[in-house]
Amino acid sequence: MRILQRTSYFVLTALIANSWCSIATAANGSQLIGVSPKNRGMGGLGVGTATSPAESLFKNPAGLSALEFGTKEFSSELGLTYVGLNTTADVGGGPASQSGKILVPTLGVAYTADRLTVGFGMFGYSGVAVDHTGVAIVNGIKTEYKVIRIAAAGAYKLTPAVSFGIEPFVTYSELGLQTITPANSRSPHGGIGFGVQAGFFANLAEGLTSGLNFTTGSTVNHKDIIDFEGITGATGTAGELDSFKITTPWEIGLGLNWKPMPNWEVGFDWRYVGFGSSQGYRDYDWKSVDVFALGTAYQLDKIALRAGFNYSASPIDNTSGEAGLT
Repeated sequence: MRILQRTSYFVLTALIANSWCSIATAANGSQLIGVSPKNRGMGGLGVGTATSPAESLFKNPAGLSALEFGTKEFSSELGLTYVGLNTTADVGGGPASQSGKILVPTLGVAYTADRLTVGFGMFGYSGVAVDHTGVAIVNGIKTEYKVIRIAAAGAYKLTPAVSFGIEPFVTYSELGLQTITPANSRSPHGGIGFGVQAGFFANLAEGLTSGLNFTTGSTVNHKDIIDFEGITGATGTAGELDSFKITTPWEIGLGLNWKPMPNWEVGFDWRYVGFGSSQGYRDYDWKSVDVFALGTAYQLDKIALRAGFNYSASPIDNTSGEAGLT
């Protein structure tokens, strides 16, 4: 059984350490366009520009070496994002899903010592909340999926103009697939996975920087989560709970940033997010997507004016008109 779902994201962020507050409506598939309000305000830039420690840890660890703070000093960022998910679905005449609400933490800390910069980060970057409690046609499915990434990174200046960054990370994800029949599900259930990301950051010319980044997927096996055969009638052993693996999608990114003046910058990022080859996502026919981000910022003393544009196609095909059984 497939349910067509359209989810919109309302984001309210309070960035405590630097006294920022932003409101945005933006996501690429199941991911927010950025984890820092500074970068979300610029369309989700982060591969070819070094604006915040959290976004560098999220999109290109090599950018830590280009953050503007002194040697043997700390740069920190702490925030909390409120995500409101408004999901609608065609469930054969049943009521639409209830909206979900998720709180997503952001933490980024960096310390530099000459040519080496180290960082630590924690952030949530994915969320799903679909609630069809009481709708018999879909067995009252209530789905919750939350992901937290915890990362430690190092960025080293190979030359004064070129830096390399490496970042091993741990993902903790919590999945809930609750149904009307309690014996058919176990909700929620968490697990951990591991991954790594690596990147380059370069000063190409005065005021012109670029970045290249690759992030592996991270697979979490949610053991004994739901009885797929008992719900759908699929071939297998009904009455036994099945495990379900989800891999956070791998990514590759390329970015450019230009500062024509010390207080004005313009940037462009391209990222490829591999939903279509990631377990869990591909099982539900998600497609890989290209993400394009364009942004600018202008600094006025202690006030920054930011604007941006972010575009990606939907990873979910339009399935309107389907009978609902596949």
